[in-house]
Amino acid sequence: MRKILWFLLIPAFLCLGNDAQAQLSRKNIKKNNRSIAHYKGRKRGFDPAKKYNALGISLNAMNYYGDIAPLPRKASTDISFTRPAIGFSFTHRFGPFYQLTGAFTYGTLAASDAESADPNGDNAYRYVRNLSFRNRIKELSVVGTFDLFPNQGTYISRVKWTPYAFLGLAVFHHNPQAKGTDGKWVDLQPLGTEGQFANLPSDAANAGIKPYNRIQFAIPFGIGARFRINEVMDISGEFGFRYLFTDYIDDVSRNYVDLT
Repeated sequence: MRKILWFLLIPAFLCLGNDAQAQLSRKNIKKNNRSIAHYKGRKRGFDPAKKYNALGISLNAMNYYGDIAPLPRKASTDISFTRPAIGFSFTHRFGPFYQLTGAFTYGTLAASDAESADPNGDNAYRYVRNLSFRNRIKELSVVGTFDLFPNQGTYISRVKWTPYAFLGLAVFHHNPQAKGTDGKWVDLQPLGTEGQFANLPSDAANAGIKPYNRIQFAIPFGIGARFRINEVMDISGEFGFRYLFTDYIDDVSRNYVDLT
């Protein structure tokens, strides 16, 4: 879109300049000449003509570190539960190093004690616990990107490739589910599996626990590299994380209560 606008605007300015030149009086010409003689040049900065917009589509892979994992540590995950996701984005470049991207991403997280935990190892209790979940994530994010190599040209003459880092803010809707005995997926948040909707006694482990919100915030951050394919297309690869402000992405945080 920016390409079309600039090619239309430049001829228009040239035509206006020629028409206006014919109407100038000698007095105005002398005045303009004096102004030109004292002109010291434009202040240096990023030329507005070099700002541009871009539309993008992304194919992603999602996984998580959480309570339902092979090992009881933060960096434990089961690669086999990596699930595909898709995203759409709009990017505006506003400087030689910087761009801002708004994106929508949809994907699924999943995990299972029975499939990930070792029934004969030190963490066999996770296998016996037999928890599992899936969570379909719908995320809106705004992310700022810093390129290592500056892009001083227009979008046609942008750099061939550059590594970059990104940081932003996201809001997402999540809804953890588990499969019931009838094979159907059941929403877990309305059940209050940790006693969120029960009248627990004051000495109970989860006394005073409140229901969690299914709309949450996150901080996306990570690194990537972008490569120029042709005049109007780039391809990039990213490795990113989401810092969450909820511990209930898998519906597991504190203690499960007695079923009664």
